[in-house]
Amino acid sequence: MRRAAYFTALAAIATAFGIFCFWWTPETLGEEKTVPPDMALAFQTGTTAVAIHFDAWHDWRDAYRTLLARPEARYVNRVAVSAGRADWTYFRWPGNRSWWSAEQKAADSDMLEDTLKVLRQRGYRTTAIFDVFGERYLRRYPAAAALDLDGKRSGMVICSTELAEGEAGDHLVRAVEALAATTQADTVAVTELFYDKHCYDDRCLLAFRKATGKTDWPRTRSGAIDVLDPSVGAWRSRQVAAITARLAQAVHAHGKKFAFDVKVSRGDLMRNSAENGQDYHLLAPHVDEFVVWDYFATEGGTPESAASIAAYFIDEFGAGKFYLSIGLWDRSGAISKEMFARALRSAHEGGATQLWITPAEMMSASHWQALAEAVRNASRVEAASPIRP
Repeated sequence: MRRAAYFTALAAIATAFGIFCFWWTPETLGEEKTVPPDMALAFQTGTTAVAIHFDAWHDWRDAYRTLLARPEARYVNRVAVSAGRADWTYFRWPGNRSWWSAEQKAADSDMLEDTLKVLRQRGYRTTAIFDVFGERYLRRYPAAAALDLDGKRSGMVICSTELAEGEAGDHLVRAVEALAATTQADTVAVTELFYDKHCYDDRCLLAFRKATGKTDWPRTRSGAIDVLDPSVGAWRSRQVAAITARLAQAVHAHGKKFAFDVKVSRGDLMRNSAENGQDYHLLAPHVDEFVVWDYFATEGGTPESAASIAAYFIDEFGAGKFYLSIGLWDRSGAISKEMFARALRSAHEGGATQLWITPAEMMSASHWQALAEAVRNASRVEAASPIRP
C-alpha cells in the first residue's frame, strides 16, 4: 500500500496577516465585506473542515458565533453546517412548512442560509449536511420504519427498501433537491445512510429474494441471520447506491457537489463497509467526496488508525476523493487533546489532505490549539518538501 505525501502542492509563505480568499457565487457578489487582517484565514494547501450543529445551542446563532469567536478558527477553511432532516429542516423548505423544525418555525429568517452567509463573508467554504433519519416521518408513517434483528421497530431509521423503492425515498429526494436548489453552500453532504443491524423484516427479505434468487437470509450455524455474509452486504449496498444515485442527481442538477458519509470496516478495510450497505465502489460513481468516519474512540480503535485509513482511500480513490473525519466522541465524553493531536498527526502521515472534525461544539480550547498546531506543522513540512515532477 503506497503512502502519499502530506499534501500535493508546495505551500506558499503566508504574509504576516495571513492569506485568504472568498468562495463567491453570482448571487452574493454584492455582499463582500472586508475581513480584518487578524481574522483572515491562515494559508493551507489542503482543507480543514469543522462541523457545527444548531441543536447543540439554546440560541441557534451561537452555532456560528462560538466558532467565529475562536482565534484558532482561522486554521479552518471549510465549515459544514447541519441542514437538518427531511422531516426536521433547518432551512425554509418551500411549500413544506409542516416539515420545518420547531427552531426554524420560530426563527424570523432561514437558519441555514443566514449562517452560511456569515461564514462565507468570513472567507469559509461551506457544506450543508443532511441527515436521513426520520423520527417525525415515522410517527406519521410508522409502516416505513426499519426493524432490527430482534424484530424491534426503529423510531429513527427508515427501512432501506422503503427508501429505495417507496414514498419515503421520494420524500427524501424532494427535500435534498430543495436544499440544493436554495442553499449557498457549494456542497451537500448526506449522512447516516447505512444499515448494520436494521432491515431484516419480511419486506426486506422479499426484496433480497427478488434481487438474489435466494429463498432465505444466509444463516449462521446457530440459525441466526448472518449479517456479515457477502450476499447481504452486496444486496444492501445496491439498495443504498440506488438511493444515493437519486440524491446525487438532485444535487448535481443545481451545480453543487455531493458528499456522502461512510463508515470504515474495522479489522479489514478491504470490506469497504459493505457490511453497512456502503460498498465504496458502488457509491463512488455518484459521490464527489466521501466523508470517512474515523470514530476510533467509540469503535475500539486508536488514534493511529487514521494513517492506514487515509492511505487505503488514497490507493483506492485518490486524496481528493475523501475527507478523513475525526470524531471527537468517546464513551464518556470527548477524546483528550493528546488523542486528538495523535489522530491529526496520523491522518497527515497517511497522506490525508482533507480533514473533517466533528462536532465542533465538543472542541475545547486545547482541542483548538492542537488543530492549529497540526495545520501549521503540515504547512511547514510541505514547504520543506522537494518539488516533485
